[in-house]
Amino acid sequence: MRRLLIGLTVIFSLYATAAQAAPEVREAAGANAVAIQPTVDAFRSQLGGALNPNNGQKFETGRREINWDGTPDTQAAPNQFAPDFFNRQSPRGVVVSTPGSGFQVSATAASGVPVRFGNIDPDYTSAFHTFSPQRLFTPLGSTVTNVDFFVPGKTDPLGVKGFGAIFSDVDVAGSSRIEFFDEAGNLLLDRAVPSSPGVGSLSFLGATFDGEAPVHRVRITSGNVPLTGGSGGADLVVLDDFIYGEPHDGDGVGDEDNCPGIANPDQANADGDAQGDACDADDDNDGVPDAEDAFPLDASRSAAPAGEPAPAPTPAPVPVAGPAAPNAAPVLSKLAVKRARRGFKVSYTLSETARVAFTVQKKGRDRRFHRVKGGFFKAGKAGVNAFKFSGKVGRRALGRGTYRLVALAVDPANAHSATVRRPFRVPAPR
Repeated sequence: MRRLLIGLTVIFSLYATAAQAAPEVREAAGANAVAIQPTVDAFRSQLGGALNPNNGQKFETGRREINWDGTPDTQAAPNQFAPDFFNRQSPRGVVVSTPGSGFQVSATAASGVPVRFGNIDPDYTSAFHTFSPQRLFTPLGSTVTNVDFFVPGKTDPLGVKGFGAIFSDVDVAGSSRIEFFDEAGNLLLDRAVPSSPGVGSLSFLGATFDGEAPVHRVRITSGNVPLTGGSGGADLVVLDDFIYGEPHDGDGVGDEDNCPGIANPDQANADGDAQGDACDADDDNDGVPDAEDAFPLDASRSAAPAGEPAPAPTPAPVPVAGPAAPNAAPVLSKLAVKRARRGFKVSYTLSETARVAFTVQKKGRDRRFHRVKGGFFKAGKAGVNAFKFSGKVGRRALGRGTYRLVALAVDPANAHSATVRRPFRVPAPR
């Protein structure tokens, strides 16, 4: 008898925080992979860009996926799975953790170990089905999996635009869910995974958010009891594919970011080394840490002469009064780039007084946008702002091609807006 097929795609509004716009959620459940495939593909498109290679490189756009099928037998059942495998051995910017005793990836038929966690209980082989054969994933001794995002191959924490996961055999409504958290640990969204009664059914849940990379952690609950064998009557659930946006720090700089784990749109770098000032413990490279250096940007001296007081520390910025709530992030909107007689006219709207960092990206032959070296700042007021852009960045005129202007507002309290991009074209010279 053909099982009842449940397939749905939902885009709904839920205001998680005052500074976070409504997420877009896609979900589906049904008897097999065909039932959820259209929704999974729509979520991939929603993240934007192509599937990025797992070569340790940090990309500006695109998405990442983990389907567990490339996991070697040494990391699969009956062995435990290393939590940082997909940030070290196969760098995709993900590290998992659990309050349980660890993780396990199921075996393949060629390994000789029972598939789909049949090594834990023979009944599991027929109880679970896969979305992408052959391997599945589960926490051990717990139903909770925490997922944190990093610069691929490194320890710099980052955020992503969205995250989704595929679940196998969710029979009971509310037994499985995904919680999304921002950098400060605030809950952005808590959503139950759709259920589909029947042996080996598949479910998908994914959400994307406004902004460059607001999601820094997700907590997945898969079922209401762990896989221990002989758990009759409980909702036993395991996981298949993870799909998520390329990890970013949210400053809009991209591949050449000199502080990939910290938002620093100005890319300030006093000593010209590999690290920008925002993440460099010694900005002038004089061997004296900034915390102990009276002149952190002057390599010729680190202590005030005898009898001369050290320079006073820069006072903390005072939030500017205005229409924005105290400590609320500025909102940059209505960014426009229009051709003018000489260059371009740029206009934008701010919710409060803020300094706006502008960078330019050029579309390459690979159809990706790559940052043009250099950038500039503008002091913006609350309301409509406009200025003339000469078409030069770092004293170099932009050549013919397709570009986009990238803007990020930073208010006096150092709160950042979402990154806004607007495309424009530079024609061939007449």
